[in-house]
Amino acid sequence: MPIVTTLHTILREPDPDQRRVLEEVAALSDRLVVMSERGCEFLQEIYHVAPEKIDVIPHGIPAVPFVDPSFHKDLFGVEGKLVLLSFGLLSANKGIENVIAALPAIVARYPNVVT
Repeated sequence: MPIVTTLHTILREPDPDQRRVLEEVAALSDRLVVMSERGCEFLQEIYHVAPEKIDVIPHGIPAVPFVDPSFHKDLFGVEGKLVLLSFGLLSANKGIENVIAALPAIVARYPNVVT
């Protein structure tokens, strides 16, 4: 029976144990599925996984009905303000630290951003 492993987060700077575990998982898997081209690059460049073993299947878009964004902004008391959002696992490879560092400049340029 083939083993297919889906990887949602691929660390760019793994410690030795993290690297060993992912390399073992890759060696035991017939195929690896990642969500992005960047993940595919990390597997090849950092973990030395053969490209023919990797498939990229991007995150899908949920089929939910459209809701006017003003409904949620009113609900949370941020109507008329700019809201910065992120989703998924917060880790260094998401670059959230860059947004945090840039917040003073963002607020200076866009005073109506939610802080």
